[in-house]
Amino acid sequence: MTARTHSQHRARRARGVALALAFAALATGCTSFARLEANDPAVGEEEVFAAGEPGDTEHLANLHHVLSHRADYEPEVVAAALASVGEIGDPSSVPYAAALSRDDDEEIRWHVAAALRQLGGADADAVLVRMADEDDSDLVRSEATR
Repeated sequence: MTARTHSQHRARRARGVALALAFAALATGCTSFARLEANDPAVGEEEVFAAGEPGDTEHLANLHHVLSHRADYEPEVVAAALASVGEIGDPSSVPYAAALSRDDDEEIRWHVAAALRQLGGADADAVLVRMADEDDSDLVRSEATR
């Protein structure tokens, strides 16, 4: 398996797991946002992912907290926060996502590109162009140019 294929597989698997967990939590009605609302680093990725309803900004400040305190959270939680801000679609999330565009973790950078594509706007586009030109990952560059 090539490095690119492995990275693509990892990114797909991470998205699939996050989606499955979020849907399972929503279906059973057991999603609590207490840890997210408390900015608790022990928050689970399913709770963070479930906070990303299109247009629903109720948990946006908490998601921004996760993104701006990346070192305090597991990479899966940060990836879920990026997916959630992308789904919510509020342009105020662009600087928070953009700040992670040079993260050491390829999957985080991939999620940054995906979120910025969803968020849109001139600032998001400028970061995507830079990522497409400069990122060392084929997977990230591909997502940035989609």
